[in-house]
Amino acid sequence: MKKVFTFLSLCLSFFFFSCSIFSTNDIYSSIVINFGSFNHSRAAYTIEDLSYCVVSIEPKVQDDIKVDLANGETKAVFRNLVKGTYKINVSAFDENNTKIAFGESEQVEVKPYRRNSVKITMKFLSTDYSDCVVGDFILKDGTILSKDETPESGKVAAVIVRAAGDGKPALGVGIFHNKDGLAWCTEYADGYTKIIEGLKGTTTDGYMDGSNGWQILKGACSDAEAHPDYYPAWNYSLTYAENNDLTEYMAEGWYLPTFAELYTIFQNMETVDASLSKAGGNQFEDEWYMSSTVINNSYFEARQYYFDTSVEQEDRKGQSTREDGDGYCTCTVKAFN
Repeated sequence: MKKVFTFLSLCLSFFFFSCSIFSTNDIYSSIVINFGSFNHSRAAYTIEDLSYCVVSIEPKVQDDIKVDLANGETKAVFRNLVKGTYKINVSAFDENNTKIAFGESEQVEVKPYRRNSVKITMKFLSTDYSDCVVGDFILKDGTILSKDETPESGKVAAVIVRAAGDGKPALGVGIFHNKDGLAWCTEYADGYTKIIEGLKGTTTDGYMDGSNGWQILKGACSDAEAHPDYYPAWNYSLTYAENNDLTEYMAEGWYLPTFAELYTIFQNMETVDASLSKAGGNQFEDEWYMSSTVINNSYFEARQYYFDTSVEQEDRKGQSTREDGDGYCTCTVKAFN
C-alpha cells in the first residue's frame, strides 16, 4: 500500500456560532461565524496561511458565503433564519485555491432569545496527490491506495485516470456510472436551444477542463440553478457524492467531464478499467459516454465519446441532439490537488 499522509484533526476554537435574535417577532434568528487565529502542534498554520473560507448552511436556505480572509474579512452571517435545526460547513482554501481544511458542526438548534456557541472540528487535508499514477485508487477517506493493491469492498471513491502534470492536477473518475441513458438536457430546458461558447471543444482544439462547466451552464441558462433536473447528465454529477455516501473532502468537486477529458480516459482505458473492476465499479469498454461539451455552431447537439479500440478515432466521436440520452452512459470526475 502506498504510504500517504492522513487527515489531521484540528480543533479550531475560533470557529464558533453565536445564534442571536435578528428581530423581535420570535421567528427570525441569525448565525454568526467568527474567524480568528489558530495553530497546531504538528503543523504551525495560522490564519495568514489561509486565503479564504467558504461557509455553507444545511438545510440550504441561503447561498454559500465566501469570507475573504486575505482582505481582512473576519466573519460570515446567515440572517433571517426561522427557528429550527441547522448545520454549518466550512472549507478553507490557500492562495492557490487549493482546499486545505474542512469541517462541519453538529446540528445546531436555533431558537429566539437564546445564544448558542458550537465549535467546529476541522480536518486538515495533507494527502499529496501529485504522485498518483493512472489506476491508483482514491479511498472514501481521501487517502491513496496503489493500483497494485486490491481494495476492500466499499472503500473506493475514485480511480485516477490522469496523473498530475503540465499544470493540471490528478484527475479521478467515480467508480459507479449511470448506464441507463441520461440526456444532456431535456427538450424544455433553456440550454436545449443555446450555443454556449464556454462549453465548445474537441480533443484537438486544446485541452478543455470541465471543472467550471456547471458554472458556465448556469451563467448561460436561466433555469439551471432552480432546475438541475432539466439537465440529467449534469445532475448525475451534482448528486454523485450524496447518492454514493461520500462526505467531507470527497463530497465536493464532482463534475461532468468534457469531451477532451473523456478522450484522456480512453487513452488510459485498459489500466483504468482494470482498477474499476478491482473496486467493484463500472468499466468503460465498448460504451458511449456523454460529455459536457457542445457542438460548434449547433443549437441542439452535444458530444459523446465511444470507448471502443476497434474503430477509427473519427468513428469514436459521436454527437446527438441534447435531449437524446438513449444508449449513452454517464460518469463523473473530480480533480485531486
